[in-house]
Amino acid sequence: MVAQRDEVLERMATGVEKSMRDVLQKAQISDIADLTKDNEVWFSPLMDYLKTVVEAEGITVIQDLVQDKVFYMATEQVKKYLSNNGAKFIPAVNEETSAQIRMTLTEGVDKGEGIAKLRERVQKVYEDATSYRAERIARTEVLRASNFATEEAYRQSKVVEAKEWLTAHDERVCPWCGPMDGKVIDLGDNFADKGDTITGTNENGKRVRLNIGLDNVTAPPLHPNCRCTLIPVLKED
Repeated sequence: MVAQRDEVLERMATGVEKSMRDVLQKAQISDIADLTKDNEVWFSPLMDYLKTVVEAEGITVIQDLVQDKVFYMATEQVKKYLSNNGAKFIPAVNEETSAQIRMTLTEGVDKGEGIAKLRERVQKVYEDATSYRAERIARTEVLRASNFATEEAYRQSKVVEAKEWLTAHDERVCPWCGPMDGKVIDLGDNFADKGDTITGTNENGKRVRLNIGLDNVTAPPLHPNCRCTLIPVLKED
């Protein structure tokens, strides 16, 4: 992230062969930085960490259900999850950073700001990206891995027939997760599909919508910083 920031600032200072307006119109921060460089640096450590999260949570959950039961990491479900989801964390940080840069540069250009001022805007975006935005996305992806492992442990245990959505049951529960609390579906099913819109009511009584834009929701998180989890519905004896 630091290297990416430095490259962006350096190329802005030397003039990117195009005007800033042209860059913004293309809406691609890749015109002034190679986002894949950071992906390559972070991908391997990220995959190792997500594997650790999945294995640790899977072992804990399955042994709570069936004493001395082994959690297998070599299943097709685990392999598919790590392959499909493990690579999404750093691109997610980059995509959000890119969007923030486009937005702030558009605002700066519209105000007639020069390169020095625009560079300050980019610097601020990267400062935020290496602090709370990256932390928020990391926390969300760890929860996603944990809840995936939970459902996979349910499946491997052979004693669970369904999964139930559980919120934190406090005043911080959001308008979208609140209505999900207590919802029960079969293992492998989706709580929401990609393209769905979830509607809730906020604290001011206003209807608010959440669009499911990236993936099917098989388990929490429903949104960044989601705190929800799963609980098992056991098979009847």
